[in-house]
Amino acid sequence: MRIKIIIGGLAALALSAVAASAQRAEVTGDWRAQHVGSSGNVQTCDVGLTTQDWFGAYKASSFACSGDLFGVDRYRIEGGEVVLVQGMSTVKARLRMRGDRLVGTDAKGREVTLTRKGAPPTVPSRGGGGGNSGGGWDDSPRGGGWDDGGGQCVRHGDSDRCATVAEMSPPQVRVITRANLRSAANKDASVVTVLNKGTCAAVQECRQQGDQLWCRVQVEGATGYLLQISRSTSNPNQRVLVFKSGCPD
Repeated sequence: MRIKIIIGGLAALALSAVAASAQRAEVTGDWRAQHVGSSGNVQTCDVGLTTQDWFGAYKASSFACSGDLFGVDRYRIEGGEVVLVQGMSTVKARLRMRGDRLVGTDAKGREVTLTRKGAPPTVPSRGGGGGNSGGGWDDSPRGGGWDDGGGQCVRHGDSDRCATVAEMSPPQVRVITRANLRSAANKDASVVTVLNKGTCAAVQECRQQGDQLWCRVQVEGATGYLLQISRSTSNPNQRVLVFKSGCPD
């Protein structure tokens, strides 16, 4: 019986270690930390979490952090929490994964959120001191995030982040065969320029004229109309797709 208990205990420890290892891999990387300082203003700094063992924990780093996030140099995995620590035992913050962010509180109970560096900004708060009054945390059911006071956020659908500049840019099409860009939505209109295969163009509008779709596009400083489906120059009986939706980043 005692052997079974020992084996069971070892198995539980092994599973716990595997779970901690998986969570450690999930949180590893460079993060932008945002937190409420002692003055009530939102402050930002950088936090790095590594996989390196560091005196009973894992090595971390902090840059330009103040208040309770100052001096973070390691972190631990405790259950479902990521615990930011200074030295051997000083707990600086306790965080949990929420979507693709780490969210929690510092040692004084003030809100802290970590967003991966380079990720789109979160949706600004509209309450609790947020909006244009200087920022704050919004924990509403619709999601939320940090408000930098600029009020420049456009929500990405019903997600909890702001749309990026690229996402708000005009839709694009890719020319997949050499094509004439014309001055009007008419096959007899003058040619503004000739677009090479692979050219990406920003769409301003599209209009259906009978069985023909014309799109007004802007590309390389020129604006004109592209016919979506044309006749092959080598075989007039064959129809050719001139452009397709979307361009790679």
